[in-house]
Amino acid sequence: MHKHELGKIPASRNYGNDNRLVYEAGAVLRGAVANAGRRWLAGGGLHINESVYGWLKEHLDEDAHLTDRVLLEAGFVKKHHHWVVRKGAFPITRAVDLGGIGDLLADLVDVHRPL
Repeated sequence: MHKHELGKIPASRNYGNDNRLVYEAGAVLRGAVANAGRRWLAGGGLHINESVYGWLKEHLDEDAHLTDRVLLEAGFVKKHHHWVVRKGAFPITRAVDLGGIGDLLADLVDVHRPL
């Protein structure tokens, strides 16, 4: 076992389920929403529409089930045809820069689902 300055290095093998991938990708999305500021959440919350959902699905290995699990882990709830946090008044693209998040999600998929 190699030592790391922050403790144990997490294993990156796929054992047949995606629980680690869901947890880590959900934490990335949850952190982005939390860093967006209280103004967006207190002002009515955020929503993810179909186009942003398709964008997330594209970065999560074109897997709709995985995308749904990641959004649930990040604290979103499906209401009608949108995924929302709180009441879902504002689109997530107004509060969060999705460019860097997409690259990070694609890297997580590459680590947990090697070819």
